[in-house]
Amino acid sequence: MTIAYKNYLTSGITGNTTVYNPTTANIQATVIGMIICNNTSNVAVANVSMYSGATRANIVSQLLIPSGTSLNVIDSSRLIVAANNTVTVSSSQSVDVTISAIEVT
Repeated sequence: MTIAYKNYLTSGITGNTTVYNPTTANIQATVIGMIICNNTSNVAVANVSMYSGATRANIVSQLLIPSGTSLNVIDSSRLIVAANNTVTVSSSQSVDVTISAIEVT
């Protein structure tokens, strides 16, 4: 069993973008942190969702992020992400997303 602590960085998100997709076979992944940063001079409206195949569940919907600030979406809670799940972010303005995950293989 290998335990890896990893960060995944995605910058300049405006459309619906996959920000985390564990692809290793038999992986057990836990997202322990997710920060969304608004780099623009306008308020960003962001959505965070998880997909399992064609099924989508919203994690955060219509999240308002003021100009030049960041919000911690996943902090004291944890998000289990299976090998066939993806986490996506969409935003009305350009945002950067940092995900911290623990991956066990």
